[in-house]
Amino acid sequence: MFDKALSFQPLLASVEDLVAVLLAKCDYYRRRIDWDDLDDNAVMDLRVAFEESLAYVDEEKFYAHISARLGDVDKARELWESVVVKRGRDTEAWIQYINFERNLGNYHKCESLFKKAIVKRIDNPTRLIDVWNDMEHEFGTLTTHEDALVRIHQKTKALANEWQAQYAGQEQRKQTKEMKEQEHKRKKGLHRTHQKQKQKEKQASFKKVEGQKELLGIEEDNDQVQTEASSSLKRKASTEDIDQETVKRTKIQPQGSSRGRAPRPARRGKSIALGQSRMSRDHKPAQETETPATVAAEPKSNDDFRAMLLGKK
Repeated sequence: MFDKALSFQPLLASVEDLVAVLLAKCDYYRRRIDWDDLDDNAVMDLRVAFEESLAYVDEEKFYAHISARLGDVDKARELWESVVVKRGRDTEAWIQYINFERNLGNYHKCESLFKKAIVKRIDNPTRLIDVWNDMEHEFGTLTTHEDALVRIHQKTKALANEWQAQYAGQEQRKQTKEMKEQEHKRKKGLHRTHQKQKQKEKQASFKKVEGQKELLGIEEDNDQVQTEASSSLKRKASTEDIDQETVKRTKIQPQGSSRGRAPRPARRGKSIALGQSRMSRDHKPAQETETPATVAAEPKSNDDFRAMLLGKK
């Protein structure tokens, strides 16, 4: 049945399904074994199943335990050696290998494994040190215990230096990060300040331009007002000149027309005409004013000459 499942192509395409089938096959043959009365064929089938599964499944630990129960110590030790070679940083793998040798009573082998493991960069050295101390208290001699203490002290000191270096590196990275953040904030603040300064300068320039425009507008208004005032003054002066000229002309004409004139004596035998008011004369200048040519053209009688003479006297 397992052979049919392993020959099924879609199953081979999935690694998880393949591992599940191989582990199920190993468990099946393990359950068939009578540990009190071992059967060679059943043991062989179990070994073959594990050998086949090891090509796909990392189950050396499981196979090592089975080999140890089957009494094949050399095979189990070989499997544990392969485990610690593949997983040299796995503390639990070293401890399980040490416990395997401890169960066999090989304390010298356990001490050798502790010395190998302590110089590795394992993932949990504190756990290995605790197990080593416990084993030295139970089975160690004075010599092995002193040797273990020296090696543990060296490892602890190395770990302390390493942890201190890691801590210093972390602090350095933290400080560098903080400095970068502060520098970034500083640059950001400078950028904001520069932007605000540019905005203020822009606003000041805009206000200056607006002020200049207002001044130009005021000057233009003043020029316009001055121009209008000048024009008004000119018009007023021109009007006054015209009025003065008109007044002069008006004054000259009445004086010229009335100068040297005397009331004409009434002619004998004729009615005396009443003097008209100045207003009436002004309204009728054409009737009162006679040109010299008209006066000269009229023939003068003796009465006229007599009247003129009387007027002079």
